[in-house]
Amino acid sequence: MGGALLMLIADPAAIAPEWCDTVVRVRPEGVTIEHRDAPGATDRLIQGRIELLGAEQAAAAARALAPLRTRGAHPGPRPRSAGLLDCLGLPSTPRELSQELVRRWSPEPAEQCYADRPGRVRIGDRLGTPGPCELDLDRDGPHLLLAGMTGAGKSELLATLVCGLVLNHPPQELALVLLDYKGGSAFAPFADLPHTVGVLTDLDPEVTARALRALRAVLRHREAVLAGAGVPDATAYRAYARAHPDAEPMPRLVVIVDEYRILAEDHAPLMSSLVRIAALGRSLGLHLVLATQRPGGVVSAEIRANVNARIALRVRDVTESHDVIESGEAAALDPHLPGRGYLRVGSRAPMAFQAVRTAVPLPRDSVPTLRLTRLASPGPAPRPESLAGEAPTAGSSGGGAEAVRVIDVIVAAAGDAGQRNGHHRPAPVWAPPLPSSYQVRYGGPERSRHPEDPAAEAAPEPAPHPPAGASASGLALPLALVDDPDGRRVDALAWRPVTDGHLALVGTARTGRTDAVRALLVGLAQACPTDVHLYVIDAIGGLDAVAELPHCAGLVDRGDVGAVRRMVEALRTGPPPHSQTALTVLVVHGWEQVCAGLDELDHGRGSGRLMELLRGDVTGVRLLLTGDRGLLTGTVASHVEHKVVLRLADARDALMAGVRVPPGGGAGGPGRGVHLPSARAVQLGASTQVELSAAAHGARERHRRCPPAPPPWRPLPRELRLDEVPDIGDVGEQPPTRVAIGVAEDGQAAWVRTDAGLLVAGAPASGRSTTLRVIADGLSRAGVPVLLVCAGQPWSQLPRGVRQVSVEQLTRVWASRHAAPESPGATDVPGMTIIDDLDELDPVALESLGRALEEAGPPVPLVAAVRSAFAITAYTGVIGRLRRGDQLVLSPSLHDAQLLGIDMVTGAGGPAGRAALVRRGRTQAVQVARPT
Repeated sequence: MGGALLMLIADPAAIAPEWCDTVVRVRPEGVTIEHRDAPGATDRLIQGRIELLGAEQAAAAARALAPLRTRGAHPGPRPRSAGLLDCLGLPSTPRELSQELVRRWSPEPAEQCYADRPGRVRIGDRLGTPGPCELDLDRDGPHLLLAGMTGAGKSELLATLVCGLVLNHPPQELALVLLDYKGGSAFAPFADLPHTVGVLTDLDPEVTARALRALRAVLRHREAVLAGAGVPDATAYRAYARAHPDAEPMPRLVVIVDEYRILAEDHAPLMSSLVRIAALGRSLGLHLVLATQRPGGVVSAEIRANVNARIALRVRDVTESHDVIESGEAAALDPHLPGRGYLRVGSRAPMAFQAVRTAVPLPRDSVPTLRLTRLASPGPAPRPESLAGEAPTAGSSGGGAEAVRVIDVIVAAAGDAGQRNGHHRPAPVWAPPLPSSYQVRYGGPERSRHPEDPAAEAAPEPAPHPPAGASASGLALPLALVDDPDGRRVDALAWRPVTDGHLALVGTARTGRTDAVRALLVGLAQACPTDVHLYVIDAIGGLDAVAELPHCAGLVDRGDVGAVRRMVEALRTGPPPHSQTALTVLVVHGWEQVCAGLDELDHGRGSGRLMELLRGDVTGVRLLLTGDRGLLTGTVASHVEHKVVLRLADARDALMAGVRVPPGGGAGGPGRGVHLPSARAVQLGASTQVELSAAAHGARERHRRCPPAPPPWRPLPRELRLDEVPDIGDVGEQPPTRVAIGVAEDGQAAWVRTDAGLLVAGAPASGRSTTLRVIADGLSRAGVPVLLVCAGQPWSQLPRGVRQVSVEQLTRVWASRHAAPESPGATDVPGMTIIDDLDELDPVALESLGRALEEAGPPVPLVAAVRSAFAITAYTGVIGRLRRGDQLVLSPSLHDAQLLGIDMVTGAGGPAGRAALVRRGRTQAVQVARPT
């Protein structure tokens, strides 16, 4: 009811509601008074006659009696006005309290750096012997153990302890670290205090380990400060600081842990850190307050030896009470009296006390109005709030219209007083946690940084045109933000390819590897393209925008395994003369997939060529690898010093690699991992395709005046139009039957000879018919007449000069040529024969065609297309004869290459038109054009 007093008048037969503390029963023989909130008190019977008063007389009598207070033999109700500010005689409004704190926090004399303030705080009122119950952390501590089951008032007593310390000490003399392992919000109001340097409500083991590492770092730093000042402990340092105003501040550090049992049971490996903190606390000005609901079995002997002050509120049983205060009295406390408990310091007897409350009493500057409310029916008595507002609660001050928490008043007043006095918040115990993402950008206000750490910036943008080689030697690519709990800061981590060597990003899918590679390449775009050459093998996808970079000398994907091998071969032979001083960066995005493709292509030896680059056999080449667990074991791991281990499918793989805590746990997401060999948590940088494309555009503009650096190697195009095929050039004698069909790996025209026979083999839908159309079109343009036989689907459109015939017609033509090769009509015989889907001819027709071919004699100008599986098993006849000449195998598989006896220069699953051209026993990869 907001502190107002409510009197309910009811029928004598009615049952008094439970919220009534005092019940007065009027009977003919007299008046009985019952005090419900004073256990053990007996009802008192007052004999006499009740005088009847009118409303005005009753109101006047009530006003006259209001200031009076009774003194009786019974213990009386627990006082509702025992608020902390009332007990300390401090104002209850933020403005007035702020003015009082300014006065209390001001040191005397003015030049004094530290006031000689003890760590004493008022926590309650003694029971039995009148007087305040105070706890002095310096004299009674240095550490405190607080036990109390749910509802015993433990959280409110912790709040009272925090508030009392804040009221006595300015921020430069007191630092609070609040660890809430219940995952609740009990400490949330204190986060805004100028004294608070750390609040933790996360139960994740990584976060806990980070916090305790930071506390150990604080202790090491304090030890160094004390040694530098030549003093033995924090108490002596305060005197030293008063004499040396420029001395580094060393505030009293109070660490409050609630719930301690969770820390002890769920984070047992970290308890050694807490034991060390407890052992060194007194000399280094650190105090531990360990609160728990069930103390049994969790307070170790090491901790107990350093905890001199102990408080037991109501606990579950006598055993737990003995564990804390070496007495069973705390188990017998009344459950209806939260905040009542026993304080034991050292070997002294336990002292009973009632904790002061955290509700602020409002000023009594007006007399509350007396109001009479007549109830409509004699039913159950209503709750007081339905009559006069808020019901009296444990937090009510009893003196105002609304209960206000002392926490809010003190936080507001302390913040204002700190600003008015010029007090600065002590240095944080730990740095802000790593962000969930780290976007890498360059230039002006968009330069990357940790949102709360201005020192964690990305590498600065280099000069537009640095001296030759300078941008490569000093290249530092922003890799990640790295957490340094021991240094209590977050730093920027960069990859310097020249000095750091290779780098591996290890993780399963959706762990941020692709975003991180793009971020590194955004950084690489800042260097001069003359000094840095980039090669990319993208087996996972997501790096298409790399081709827009002026630094890119080659981009291939896993589907073009032959191009991957040719790129690796180009790098193995060493850089060309014009780029011997440049840095070469090879990105292998998907290590396991690339190695598997190379081994399949080259009979298990392909990945060995890639390993030569990794071992450093070629000077000036640095590898950026992404992959899974394969990068953590074997030879690869030994040649890559710097790794970032992201989330793995099996956490044991990370443990085997030396990562104690598997990365990605807790709040970790994409990009969260552990850097090796430093074993620090990192958040990898990230960039999108759009940002990489924008960086490439900026690089082209910024470096447009740089000397040209032609790349040493270009992959075959994924598709090609016939009108884009370059001229054949000077290849010696060029009969009209020599036809350009596409481009070769050196960028020159790929051509075939058709006058001595050509076999075109490939799997279904690999482009056999398209290749024959390209050959027919080239012959037609050269004026060579062509006969076409379609054993399968006939061509819908014939190039000029091509005549489609049947097998019987073709046989007669060949037979006539054999019968009269020199006859005048022989010149009318077409100069070239093309057979599409030769393997679909019936056996009789195929045998007849073979006999005609044999009778015609060499050379027979024949080009035939068959399925690879059919060509592999044919050793005689038409196909057997063609296999002894030139071959064009489209998208060959390893099985095809082995049985056809050709080198595996391209792989299955590549783009349409990708083929292996075999001429005189040598194999080269080509891309066949498509007709225009």
